[in-house]
Amino acid sequence: MSNLERTQIAALYQQAKLVLLTSESEGFGLPVIEALACGATVIASDIPVLREVGGDAVMYYSVGEIDTWVKAIVKLLEMKQNPPTLETKLDQAHKFSWSNHAQTIANAYLSLAHQKR
Repeated sequence: MSNLERTQIAALYQQAKLVLLTSESEGFGLPVIEALACGATVIASDIPVLREVGGDAVMYYSVGEIDTWVKAIVKLLEMKQNPPTLETKLDQAHKFSWSNHAQTIANAYLSLAHQKR
């Protein structure tokens, strides 16, 4: 997706019925945050980094359990299972905004400055 504009990527996430992140390992999980920020329903591998960024806003399944993934996808597409609410998705994505990140860094510096006194 590197050749797409941000607005195009957002439109793809917004139009997606589901976003699947089937990774066995991830550095951070930015696609999860992007998808949640656009209100998409995310199904992701049950690995620590994706749980950290996705929280309760993502549905998780074990890596390699294809039958389980297929059943979950079918249930969601046939509306036999409810995904996390839009509010839950947006709240989780907001935790990873640039302003929240800047506040976390500022708080860390302030804490270190107070410790040196």
